[in-house]
Amino acid sequence: MVNARWLNAVAVVIIAILVVLSVVMMVSTLFTSVNVVAMLEWVGAVVGLGVLIGLPIGLRRQGPRAHYDLDRLDWRMPRLALLERPKRSRARHWLLIAIGTYLSVAGTLLAVRIIQLATS
Repeated sequence: MVNARWLNAVAVVIIAILVVLSVVMMVSTLFTSVNVVAMLEWVGAVVGLGVLIGLPIGLRRQGPRAHYDLDRLDWRMPRLALLERPKRSRARHWLLIAIGTYLSVAGTLLAVRIIQLATS
């Protein structure tokens, strides 16, 4: 059986890779003269360092695994009204702020680029 902590670690690494690719794609779309390979190396190194430092901390802080007395073959998703809200940790709060900021900046910059291309 696969350990749930390792699945979380794999998910974090996959999300980090997708964020790096998204940032590189956004910047290379806005600034066409940027060296994409060099930027990918730098952003990848920074995010990789962040994952190497943050992942062990996050895995250590993770609570005990929830145990449910349900048959896996008959399991169904509970109704939304019966689910609890996720616990609001400091890390989750800052990550949600970072995601919102990134999406706002990316959307604004891409709108500016579209306007530039349309008016030139």
